[in-house]
Amino acid sequence: MHRRAFLKTALVGAGTVGAEGCAHLGGGLLVGHEEIVALVKQLEAGLAHVGSPGAKASFTAGLPLAHAAHDEQVFRDASRTLLLAGAFHSMTEETRAHPAVQQLMRSNLGAMGGATQQLHDIALATTPDQRRELTNRLREDPAALDGVAERMDAEAVSMGVSLEQRTRLRALFHQVGNRMKQSAPLALQEYGQKVAKLKARLAEPRDFERELIARMGERAFWDFEARQRGFTEAWTRQAPAAIVDASPSAPRRDPDRGIATLTSGGVMMGIGLLIGGGGMLVVASGSIAGAFIATAGGLLFLAGLITLIVGLAQRAG
Repeated sequence: MHRRAFLKTALVGAGTVGAEGCAHLGGGLLVGHEEIVALVKQLEAGLAHVGSPGAKASFTAGLPLAHAAHDEQVFRDASRTLLLAGAFHSMTEETRAHPAVQQLMRSNLGAMGGATQQLHDIALATTPDQRRELTNRLREDPAALDGVAERMDAEAVSMGVSLEQRTRLRALFHQVGNRMKQSAPLALQEYGQKVAKLKARLAEPRDFERELIARMGERAFWDFEARQRGFTEAWTRQAPAAIVDASPSAPRRDPDRGIATLTSGGVMMGIGLLIGGGGMLVVASGSIAGAFIATAGGLLFLAGLITLIVGLAQRAG
């Protein structure tokens, strides 16, 4: 199977870990350790492309508002965060639990949290006059953001983001764009207030677990937690020599510096941590029935991205 075709297949569907420790994914496909490692390499290549210096131009080339997206680094980081979050949400639970995937996510926690916080700050730092001007610009050219959405979708396809996740992302992008076209001042005020309340409840890493317990119920949460640990153990048994260094319970040379940033940023994109005796696991809350807690943060993230694109961004402070 072609690498790209494999990637799109392996990231979609539900399944279980079989007796031999292979991930049983959608369509009856059994995916082993080597294939997951290849999947991660494909993701890394996609992230490198999106994060390259010319990435912004490829997203905004030919658009009326392209010249206004002034902060190239923020745009690249935001694009990487959006696509990596989408790819992670598209994976099955057992694929997410693979140590190579976990290592990829842990190595990006700080950047994802930082980019999310930056986009939130960009949106909320705008003055009343800038917010009114933002509304005017979106009304003057209501289709201007469609090109960015299309280019982002093309990148998401290449990274294996599922059709369901891509459709949801585009719908949210247009939802936020339309709200801001109607009234950016009201939209940003509403998103900002909701995010402030959510951040107050998620001030510490373990608050994420408590939030999941409150939304899922204690029994459902512990069943979920045990399932994630079981997937990790199955992968470790399959190829312990090859993946022990990437195991969430393996000793680390350096502490994970992204945890605190993730608490205030990455969690807003539906990605959080389970921290227990079995080690730290990165999980996607958006895949847990009844437990998605990141909608407000994701909407404000997209509002910040739209603000950046039309050139009204200001750094907080």
